[in-house]
Amino acid sequence: QVLTASGVNGPYSFQAKGSLPSGLTLAGGKISGTPAGTGTAALTITVTDSSFPTPQTASSEFQISISPPHTDLVLSQSSLSFSFNAGAPSLPSGASSAGVTVASNALQSLGYSLTFTPAVSWLDVKGGGTTPDDITVSLDPKALTLGAGLSQTSIVVTCTNGPCAGTSQTINVSLNVISAPPQLSVAPNVLSFSAQTANPQATSQSLVLQNAGGGTLTINSVTAADSFVTFSGVPTNIPASGSVPINVVVNSTGRSTGYYQSTILVNSSAGSANIPV
Repeated sequence: QVLTASGVNGPYSFQAKGSLPSGLTLAGGKISGTPAGTGTAALTITVTDSSFPTPQTASSEFQISISPPHTDLVLSQSSLSFSFNAGAPSLPSGASSAGVTVASNALQSLGYSLTFTPAVSWLDVKGGGTTPDDITVSLDPKALTLGAGLSQTSIVVTCTNGPCAGTSQTINVSLNVISAPPQLSVAPNVLSFSAQTANPQATSQSLVLQNAGGGTLTINSVTAADSFVTFSGVPTNIPASGSVPINVVVNSTGRSTGYYQSTILVNSSAGSANIPV
């Protein structure tokens, strides 16, 4: 079993508090080995990141059960979690789908079926057949209609043939719709232009305004300190996780050779940002 962590600063280190079943070891974030006997072991895994000077830690409870040899389905994961900000216009790219590998612990290929408990409209599941196989679990666009809060369901994987026929295992799935406040983000943080006095003209670049949080971000105003900087396409509101590019135009007409500086000020309901030009 490979342990994973995300956020803050990698790489990460893992430590176990409690006893692993005899024959198993934890090294490099991986629990591996050959169990020497049956039974159940409870332990706490603590992950530590590489932040300096104060590393960040997080812990989670684990239970490892070792059963006598028998033919059964083997699932790569028993839980999945998804999240996005309330009011987001679309599902998060790359984080709205996950896969679970279904295998047999014997040489025999096993059939399996899938059911939901309870049935939900915010989740799509593809799978059900024979091992080896993969179950694809994805958020449905209907998830975007959910209000802030935690939603949960279970995917029941049932063996349909062989010695394990009728036995089932569960994949717990949770969706956390986060009621995050709006957050203004601007990119790039500096705009640079160049022009020739022999050929004065207007040049343009995009400045992307983003709501990196939840809710609705209101853009109160976008202003420039100097008249040679103008822009168009300024939005009124930006939904959760949404972004809007505005067109920034610098006109060098009438300017002599030299280096000119200005500033764009973006004022929003979540604060302001200054972008040097």
